Amino acid sequence: MTESQFPADEVGLELTEASMALAESPAHRFEIDGRVTWLLTRHDDIRKLLTDPRFSRAALAKPGNHDSISMMDAPDHSRVRSVVVRAFSARRINALRARTETIAAALIDEMLRQGPPVDLIEAFCLPLPVTVISELLGIPDEDRERFARWSRDLMSTADPSRVESAEEDLDRYMKALIESKRPAPEDDLLGVMIAASDDEQRLDEQEMVDLAAGVLVGGHETTATQLANFTYRLLQNPGLADSLRNDPQRMPSAIEEFLRLTPLGSGVAGTFNQMATDDLEIGGVHVRAGEIVVGASAIANRQPDVFPNPDQVGLDRNPNPHIAFGHGAHHCLGAPLARMELDVGLTTLLTRVPTLAFAIEPGDLSWRTDSAVRGLLSMPVRW
Repeated sequence: MTESQFPADEVGLELTEASMALAESPAHRFEIDGRVTWLLTRHDDIRKLLTDPRFSRAALAKPGNHDSISMMDAPDHSRVRSVVVRAFSARRINALRARTETIAAALIDEMLRQGPPVDLIEAFCLPLPVTVISELLGIPDEDRERFARWSRDLMSTADPSRVESAEEDLDRYMKALIESKRPAPEDDLLGVMIAASDDEQRLDEQEMVDLAAGVLVGGHETTATQLANFTYRLLQNPGLADSLRNDPQRMPSAIEEFLRLTPLGSGVAGTFNQMATDDLEIGGVHVRAGEIVVGASAIANRQPDVFPNPDQVGLDRNPNPHIAFGHGAHHCLGAPLARMELDVGLTTLLTRVPTLAFAIEPGDLSWRTDSAVRGLLSMPVRW
């Protein structure tokens, strides 16, 4: 049977029965906006989708529009990604860890000074990654509130004009900031991009603007959302929180499990749309050239034959081949940074505020709706 839309977007951190029912078949055919779209649910098939060169993201670009690195194909994707990939290497991220710990400690100090109740998202989960990515890129302190607002607007699924306005504002801002830094580039990521454009000719002007904007938005919005979501999970599971507080060396394993179990997107589709450029077979179905294929990563991340006891947080799960950060050439560029920030953020919260608890009943918390990401609007806490 061909349906005209995916299951409705979800609110909260758990997948709905309607979404999980899709796991019964490896591929589902939809016809969305008059175009055949296949939804894959199997782990191996989604990994194939993300690595097979017969699938194209760039083919779906709107004529005349400039696109982010996430919508590029090779060789353009490889060329642009190479400019910043070293900035997110494990060595550089380890070097950033001490600074991130200092930022986290200062935010907790201020939160404790204010006293409860506080909104943990506004006091900690959002400003931690905002500050880190701002310093990495070289964004002035006074501009951080503006770009955090633009990022929220870019995630809106209810008002296309709001998204378009935020895109235009961010584009203008980045162009002006780059021009202001161009005469004397600093030792930050924007300086690296300027050198790649002016000296090495690896980026054109618009690619540099788009890349900087993408790093800025992607480098904090998703991490802030998941930091709050993972904290929510820990507050709902005090036994697990106590275990991690007593043995923080297990936090990285917990984070991998939270990533596996906590879909970031509000919808069932967890990968970017890709177009088949040839007729091919995948997921046991025949896909024709020109048809769209997308992966349900959250369903695949609970596939029992890949992840035994898939609904449980398994701190000893090794290996943990989840695809929360994607796979292949488009594997999330900022994954090492996000993992480090989540580790620092959650560990700092557990150790500095051991009695942290919800200030209201969990059932009364407000969740984001009409947003491309799933998460809380606010998280009032006490201690």
